[in-house]
Amino acid sequence: MCDLMDINKENQSKSFPHIFVSNLLKNMKRSNNNYQFDPIVNKFASVFNILAGHNAYELIRLNLPGFLPSTTRLKTYNQNINLQLSECEFRFDSILSKII
Repeated sequence: MCDLMDINKENQSKSFPHIFVSNLLKNMKRSNNNYQFDPIVNKFASVFNILAGHNAYELIRLNLPGFLPSTTRLKTYNQNINLQLSECEFRFDSILSKII
């Protein structure tokens, strides 16, 4: 897979799958405590955690190391964008404006 995709090319398309794969390949070269994530990956992870739930998020994150940020990092990201979620409180407009 690494041979098929040159992650250092500047003129590559920035499609959603390309960003995820290049992010994963870069993280494979780093130590576990030094993973770095593209802002689009952080946005996706935040939405995925909200929609799928904590258990589904952890299942994917633990089985694909370097693919999604840890829950601690995700919580920090959500706090940085002022995304405060409370059970039974519907704030679709504010969530949509923060994530997109």
